[in-house]
Amino acid sequence: ATSVRLHRGTRRLSWCTRTRASSPGSWCSLNFELLGKLCRRAVDCPLESMLAAIFPSQCSRAKQLLAVLKPRLLQMSTIKKHCAEKTIGTHDGTFHCDEVLACYMLKKLPEFSDARIVRTRNESILETCDVVVDVGGVYDSSKHRYDHHQRSFTGTMSSLSEGKKRRATKLSSAGLVYLHFGHRVLSKISDIATETPVLEDLYDYVYAEFMEEIDAVDNGISDRDGEPRYSVNSTIGKRVARLNPDWNETASGEDSMERFKRRWN
Repeated sequence: ATSVRLHRGTRRLSWCTRTRASSPGSWCSLNFELLGKLCRRAVDCPLESMLAAIFPSQCSRAKQLLAVLKPRLLQMSTIKKHCAEKTIGTHDGTFHCDEVLACYMLKKLPEFSDARIVRTRNESILETCDVVVDVGGVYDSSKHRYDHHQRSFTGTMSSLSEGKKRRATKLSSAGLVYLHFGHRVLSKISDIATETPVLEDLYDYVYAEFMEEIDAVDNGISDRDGEPRYSVNSTIGKRVARLNPDWNETASGEDSMERFKRRWN
């Protein structure tokens, strides 16, 4: 029989084997509970090494059994990888600066750094995403839904921070992501620790001098009504918009996605 000891806390499985002499042609003894554990973690270790540890090489029928199990384990490994992959959902079609920036900020966070961007308006697909920005008609931070297009939404930096921030511009999806994750994003980019006065000052400055313009433009708010309403320093929204296909240009879904990636990569 072969005994396998799992060592937790490592990305790769390691094991110790003790093999008793067995006569050629005999079936090796299998611990199916252990096999199940290994199958569930197949993505974390080399498949050949894992199977070699389970089945002693002197078992004459081991190769036949490996031939049956290997494709199944590979399939389980692929499924596990797919299930573990996080996704960020946003709308397809013409893209805008706010959702591009929202995706960029989210991918700066460790939990979403390897997330796949899904561009669709299909609600059943959006429901499977880990976070959804600028589509879906829902703002609910507890469910990671950050849309601002619904008529009921009037949130601003001031109202959603319970008056701690004094900015009255309606938020876009970028502003919503910045509201909830901005401190962590800035800390990641600047190496300034969170919960410090310096980072708080930076957070306020970046919103006033950069983010607020994006929120306002996306919501169709003029930059002045007599007195200036917000600072216009970048016109980045227009530059992002120019990456969309021209009105008389035909673009496939793949081409549109590649254009989108140029902005958040």
